[in-house]
Amino acid sequence: PLDVLSKLGGFDIAGLCGVCLGGALEGLPVLMDGFISGVAALPMLAEYCLPLVKVGGSFLAMKGASGEEELAAARGAIRK
Repeated sequence: PLDVLSKLGGFDIAGLCGVCLGGALEGLPVLMDGFISGVAALPMLAEYCLPLVKVGGSFLAMKGASGEEELAAARGAIRK
């Protein structure tokens, strides 16, 4: 996992991953706001984030003008 993380980005990505994993371990909600989470493709966000959402929990992603197209592309990841 650290090898993959080092190829994906710098300290900003590592920090976001740490926050998400820490929240998942402690059962706490995590709110990510910013450029990195905003430009990530919804199918990728769904595949990585949805498995960490507790039953009855929510996963929210704010997207721009291409939100409808990204939602359509993410349907497969969301159904899993």
